[in-house]
Amino acid sequence: MNRRESMNQGLSDSMRPTLSPASLVAPHLAAPLPFVTSGLVVLLYVSLMLLVTEAHEALDTKEIGRARDRICHAQAAIDELIATVEPKAAPQLSHNLLILYQFCRRRLFDATMDLDPNALEDVMCAIAPLIDAWALPA
Repeated sequence: MNRRESMNQGLSDSMRPTLSPASLVAPHLAAPLPFVTSGLVVLLYVSLMLLVTEAHEALDTKEIGRARDRICHAQAAIDELIATVEPKAAPQLSHNLLILYQFCRRRLFDATMDLDPNALEDVMCAIAPLIDAWALPA
């Protein structure tokens, strides 16, 4: 049993955490985004996706050192994304993004500790919709 299954073991379906990037961010997309230039955020998302994809490929080919290096860089990208959040400008959106980024940070940790490609897939699924959302024209 992996770490994720052990955390959720014994929880009823209604108690299991449900995290949907779309549900966290979508309600706020109609409002102007008062964050650091969206181009920087998109660049960080794309870099994160590339790093996580490379880590996943490295795990598939049993290149553990390379996988951990890519995950370490992905964690740095998450830290940079956290730094772009401006809670005073949009409190609810900021809160939701921080929840999502903490989820990604935790799953990257799981991927490092357990060499779990599913954890990397969780990060990709969480971030992919945000690339399009932030790339929308203002």
